[in-house]
Amino acid sequence: MGREESIQAIIETLADAEAASGHAELGPLFMSARNAIRASARRACMNEPRTSAAASLSVAGGAMAPIAAACRLGEGIGAELGSHLAKAVRLSLDLVGPTKGKPLKSEPHDVQPPKGWKQLSGGEFKRRSKGGQVFWIVHRPHVPGGDWSLFYGTLPIGASETPEQAALLSRSLEGLMSASAPPEATPAS
Repeated sequence: MGREESIQAIIETLADAEAASGHAELGPLFMSARNAIRASARRACMNEPRTSAAASLSVAGGAMAPIAAACRLGEGIGAELGSHLAKAVRLSLDLVGPTKGKPLKSEPHDVQPPKGWKQLSGGEFKRRSKGGQVFWIVHRPHVPGGDWSLFYGTLPIGASETPEQAALLSRSLEGLMSASAPPEATPAS
């Protein structure tokens, strides 16, 4: 799937998620995310690697805003909405490419990592998911939503007021992704 088709698939998946949500508070977030994605789509499809990569990250990050909000609902997500959200995360990860390496550098702090997380020398907290993907919590003061940003690989998920809240968000996203895993390929007979 090409970049343009991937972006369109993210937009359509977010529209499907909005239709399946049943949560009035999520509607404006889904609409805003789709508008932000459309605004960055042309730059993401440019044949200029740095601009395209930055805009692709903007598209993927824009898709995460309503997904993070939905994950914070916990059990209220439901199977159909969860399936659409997990698909949007997978499409976003595919769009930004390999998610190895660290996200942004953490600002200095003197906070201990949440249980099950390791603190690295740069101050970032790291945890590997059951699926093998790396979650990061990075201290970034003055970010809207809180001083602690959660990343799934290098994909920004959301900000929280405490590392513990970011850790809970990571567990919710991990549960969403494992509950809505794509079907296994069936071997040819």
